[in-house]
Amino acid sequence: MINQPNRLNTELLTLLRDYLPRTGPLHTLANGKPNWVTAIEDDGLRVETEKSRATGMGPQHVPAWMLEVAWERLTTQGTLTNRELLAADDLNIKRSSFVCAALACLPGVAVASLRPITLTYDG
Repeated sequence: MINQPNRLNTELLTLLRDYLPRTGPLHTLANGKPNWVTAIEDDGLRVETEKSRATGMGPQHVPAWMLEVAWERLTTQGTLTNRELLAADDLNIKRSSFVCAALACLPGVAVASLRPITLTYDG
């Protein structure tokens, strides 16, 4: 099992605060579904979807570990797919489409493919 950090490291937290949209939606890459980031905190992100808004559920928590693990894989391997995030026994990140969309906003990250969602990193 992977290490699941409870907090975002300072560098990733700063990048997310600097580059994620705060006034409009962040759309998933493959399907274009809107997500609204309502808070960027050291324990993760608070995100609303069309469904959570319609049902009044409020923002859902995307834990720090999901972002940290995905960022670590992307920056060390140079590529990352949402399938990898879903399927890897050590990951199983259920918010993979959102996590990929968030990481795609960061400097050095490019979207190489939409199906499957594939990110590359050249930082």
